[in-house]
Amino acid sequence: MPRFDTDLFMFGLPFVIPGAIFAIIGFLALRHARLMDERCTSSTEGIVSEQVDNTSDDDGDSTSHSWYFEVTYEVDCETFTISTKPSDDENRFHVGDRLTVEYDPADPDRSRLTVDASDNDRSGLRSMAAIGVFSFAIGAGAMIASFLLV
Repeated sequence: MPRFDTDLFMFGLPFVIPGAIFAIIGFLALRHARLMDERCTSSTEGIVSEQVDNTSDDDGDSTSHSWYFEVTYEVDCETFTISTKPSDDENRFHVGDRLTVEYDPADPDRSRLTVDASDNDRSGLRSMAAIGVFSFAIGAGAMIASFLLV
């Protein structure tokens, strides 16, 4: 009758599930960023049209503010809108500021702001995927060993 080491198996389980989740999310986000690089080959100038205060109340003790900015841009006489990534800097941009928008010529609604498309985002995604793979490998190794070492 096959047996296995329950303790070793249970040690590996909490590494496998979060590791798989982190790895999948990291790789999907990296894939999305790569696709945006491939598709967003044209650029135009957009204008900050609105500043939005995204207020949240943390447990009733304190209120945190983050701002994002709506940017409108025009392609082939059609107007589109994109939002910046949230920021805690209220003065990051001002209404009327001009920003470069990269867009997909086949679908101008698919776009990104050059100020939000930095390589720093990619390093975080790469780290997330690597940590996920490493965690998954530890857990999977322990779970496999739980069957082989008995």
